[in-house]
Amino acid sequence: MYKQENVMTDSIANEKLETLRASYLGKLPEKVREIEMALQRVNGSGEDVTNGLREAYGLLHKMIGGAGIYGFTSISTMASTFLDFVRPRKDLQNLPASTLAEIGQLMRALREEVERVVERRQPETESSALRFHPPAHPSLGMHFAGREVFVVDDDPDQTRMLDFVLQQAGFEVATFGALEDLEYALAERTPFAIVSDMMFPENNLAGAEAIARVRSRIDASVPVFFLSARRDIAARLAASRAGATRYFTKPVDVRGLIGAIEKSKRPKSSPVGRVLIIDDDLVPAQFIAAKLTEAGVETDILTSPLLALEAIECSNPDLLLLDYYMPGCTGLELAAVIRQHEAYFDLPIIFLTSEANEEVEMEAVAIGSDDFFRKGMEPDTLVKALKARLSRIKAYASVKKANLWSPEANC
Repeated sequence: MYKQENVMTDSIANEKLETLRASYLGKLPEKVREIEMALQRVNGSGEDVTNGLREAYGLLHKMIGGAGIYGFTSISTMASTFLDFVRPRKDLQNLPASTLAEIGQLMRALREEVERVVERRQPETESSALRFHPPAHPSLGMHFAGREVFVVDDDPDQTRMLDFVLQQAGFEVATFGALEDLEYALAERTPFAIVSDMMFPENNLAGAEAIARVRSRIDASVPVFFLSARRDIAARLAASRAGATRYFTKPVDVRGLIGAIEKSKRPKSSPVGRVLIIDDDLVPAQFIAAKLTEAGVETDILTSPLLALEAIECSNPDLLLLDYYMPGCTGLELAAVIRQHEAYFDLPIIFLTSEANEEVEMEAVAIGSDDFFRKGMEPDTLVKALKARLSRIKAYASVKKANLWSPEANC
């Protein structure tokens, strides 16, 4: 079990990431040979064929996750295609010549792709962990250091990467290579969340079966996230019956996984609403936040505008209160970036500005701002205006939801 106490700086983190990636790349040729050796047994008959197919199936499953999480997407995709071919045949004891020929073609293609990638020594696309941002500004209250995530996976390469990126997101991490070790740990302490692979040497649904066994002994609020190359309904159903919070298919989107862990433990928003203040000047932002909090509005603060997308994902606000003048990125530029993100296209944005400028206001309206407030206005007036805006947002969301589920909406 590996644990690291402090989140690394960007440069050290990226050096560590490249070291992990280089290590995995060096192991890829041997992983290909292991698959080839397993498949050498499928030319015969009986249990030897079945055992060879099952072993190859397990090795391909690990390659999908490992290659994908390190950014070698072409290998992950090719291994996934190979796995899909083996899956319906892995329990057979005899294979026709046509099937053997296709397995040979898939194996050659995978080997050649690994050779190409190893020679190139760079991933085709940037890993979702590459250049991973440090935790959001402490004033957001979104740093999760001191909260332990249990990671259960018998693939050490994928475990190392999950361990790394979760720590960079501010979590403490305990890793387990066997389900038995997880059960022992759960008897001693309760984790913040559990991230578990689905397939283990025991069987292809062993992860879900283990969680189902221990679910009654752990706090019901502990979220469980399953990772698997399996996309079939049987695997998803097993995860659901085990009380899964989310089911991620490999290769895993680590940023999506981290966001899901954070959101699963976030308290529900107050009835009034939640506001994210983005302002490089912390003192006035804290004053506004205090006034909003007194009025029952949940409030987060971000002083680094370049972390806005991460902060919005963490905070999940009903409304953004955005300073217009900020170094490195004006409020107008930031609003334009936010509007380019499909998930935040209709997120209400209100600007705070220290001067009246009709041309600036028109530019803001053009990119989709909802209002302009002056920094010098009475705090109570600002709070009342924001609460009124939040009430309309909540009311609109309720009407939209009701219309979405009405019979007429399906016509």
